[in-house]
Amino acid sequence: MKKLTILVILIVGLVATACSTPVSTPTPQPVEAESTVESPEATPADKQPAEPQPVEQAASQSDLIDYMAPRKLFTLSVPASWTKKTDEKTIKNALVETFTAPDGNAFMQILTNPIGNSMTKVLKGQVTLDYMKRLYGRDLRVASDITLYDGREKLEWWSDTNETSGTTYFNTGDKYLYFYSVAYKDGFEDDYASLLKEVSDSFSMHAYGAVSVEFSPSDMIAYVAPRELFTLSIPAAWTKQVDNRSIADSTVETFTSPDGNAFVQVLTNRVGNSMTKVLKGQVTLDYMKRLYGRDLRVATDVTLYDGREKLDWWSDTNETSGTTYFNTASKYLYFFTVGYKDTFKGDYASILKEVADSFSS
Repeated sequence: MKKLTILVILIVGLVATACSTPVSTPTPQPVEAESTVESPEATPADKQPAEPQPVEQAASQSDLIDYMAPRKLFTLSVPASWTKKTDEKTIKNALVETFTAPDGNAFMQILTNPIGNSMTKVLKGQVTLDYMKRLYGRDLRVASDITLYDGREKLEWWSDTNETSGTTYFNTGDKYLYFYSVAYKDGFEDDYASLLKEVSDSFSMHAYGAVSVEFSPSDMIAYVAPRELFTLSIPAAWTKQVDNRSIADSTVETFTSPDGNAFVQVLTNRVGNSMTKVLKGQVTLDYMKRLYGRDLRVATDVTLYDGREKLDWWSDTNETSGTTYFNTASKYLYFFTVGYKDTFKGDYASILKEVADSFSS
């Protein structure tokens, strides 16, 4: 009994001890979340980040750069984005430089050709036209031909075969024949007209010592009609324009005074077979009315000693009067007219008489 009592006491003591001693609970440790972003590697102290590189900007159509022709003959401004090509083979002894628009629908072209001795005005025009046809099309036709104040000639032209139109400026200087052309494919005139005009207007030959040509009112130059039908003396300061469209199969060349109040006009028309005197007069009068006014009236009609006829006329509508001389030769009908605005007769009577009297066939 005593042993049993002692055993019970021991058990009760053990249980009491177990209940009074706190249980040690392990402290939860925070779990590091896995990062989906890699930590950047440390940059070595001697390795600096690369500097951003500048981005090359494409030149726009409106950006222009300076161009200087060989031998400093002249300068122009050309579009910076246009590609340049040089050709020394197409035309013997000539350098041809071509600047072409990115889309290929417009171009600017410069030709320089050493000629040694000076060229006559007629030969200069003939050689230039030959070069133009070799470059722009054998069917090239000239719409207008104007002599500028500085001695250059300006030709407006088109080619149906190449569907191209343009303007060419030509002259001679320092024993060179040179020209430059601005042109476009026919469907793209509106896209390039303004830019090509800016290029043309940038022409300069003064910065490098070239001297422009200026004429006084009394200076005269020799004019040779197509097919060398006849010659005249024309005031050098008057501007020239050529028209191949107004009258079929005809060339009409007009020289106009600086103030626009007087003119000399030449028409040449291929007629093939010979014409009777009556038919010749009828055709001439029809052409004159188409050029000078449908109300044109003939004041006098005189046959000259050399076979030409001389018509004095006037047009009330155009307030213009003049004298026309006409004839036929080498299967051509031709005439030339000296005319003036009515209120300026006194200013131009003398010089127009000098032109008329200079006729030689």
